[in-house]
This record gives sequence, structure tokens and C-alpha cells, in this order.
Amino acid sequence: GYPGMDVKDIDAELAEKLDYKGNNGVYINSVMDEGPAKIGGLQKGDIIIKAGSKTIDSKSVFDEQVSLRRPGDEISIIYLRNGIQANTSIKLFSKETTNKILYKNTYHSNSLSSDLTPVTAEEKDRYKIEGGIKVDNINGGPLRQMGLQNGSIILKFNGKTYNTPSEFEDAVLKSS
Repeated sequence: GYPGMDVKDIDAELAEKLDYKGNNGVYINSVMDEGPAKIGGLQKGDIIIKAGSKTIDSKSVFDEQVSLRRPGDEISIIYLRNGIQANTSIKLFSKETTNKILYKNTYHSNSLSSDLTPVTAEEKDRYKIEGGIKVDNINGGPLRQMGLQNGSIILKFNGKTYNTPSEFEDAVLKSS
């Protein structure tokens, strides 16, 4: 199952930055919009210290606890937010459900021979960007001619940031 979040180990540098004195846990680096973690109330910056009945002392231990469960299973989570312990449970999604959420805003452009998706809140946070269009399934056309590859994020086109695939498509077509 998929928990709908990205976690990372807490190294000495991160622990110092967070003023975290604990010796276990993983840091939630990002949370997928509409995903299990978000539904369960988890946020970026929370520290997961227990998943199921297992104390979490590394990303690999957390990943193992998730991998032992199937989509639809619930996993109890004990976490810290601003130093205060709390608990929740999250219902793991299947890969298909996760992909539906991730790609529900995908727009297929026949004229650009590709799929266009507004960047997600998670991507904005991860890459520290304000917006843009993610390009996938490029099958020739003007985007291939520009040298773009699948997964590219277009931050600006002709000096303007686009957050709507159809507006971006119109701008590319008008410029060619």
C-alpha cells in the first residue's frame, strides 16, 4: 500500500535544525494532496516515531512497516508535531488510487502530443517553486523539438508562469 507521503531519516543536521532531541523517528518531507497521510491529519514537518507496533528509527524501518500491509489496510501512526505527541491511523491506498489522485488534473494535448499537469502542492514545496506545468508522455510535437523530456517541469514559457495546462498549450501554439 501507499501512505501518500515522503519521509526521510533524521540526521544530525536535520535534528539540530528541528531542535529535536529524540533518537528515533522519520521526518515527513512532503504529503500528497488528498492522500492517506493528509486524510489522517499528518503534515510536512511531523516526525513519525511509531508505525503499527514498531518503533521507527529509520526510513527503511518505516518503509518495511508500510510494505507489510496491503492497500485498504489501516496503520496506526504515533507522531510528534512541534514536540507534542499525537496519534492517528491512515488507510493505505493502492498504486492505482494514488495515480488517479496524482493525475486527475492531467490534460492530454493532441496539438502538443503530450500530457500536461499543473504541478502539485507537494512538487511546489519540494522544488520551492510557485507554479508550473509538468510534461509527460511526449510523443513528438513542439515540446520534443524544444528538447523537453518526460517529467520536465516548465516554470516559465516566454517569461510567463502557467498553472493551467490549456493556457500553456495556447501560449505554445501561438508562439509557433
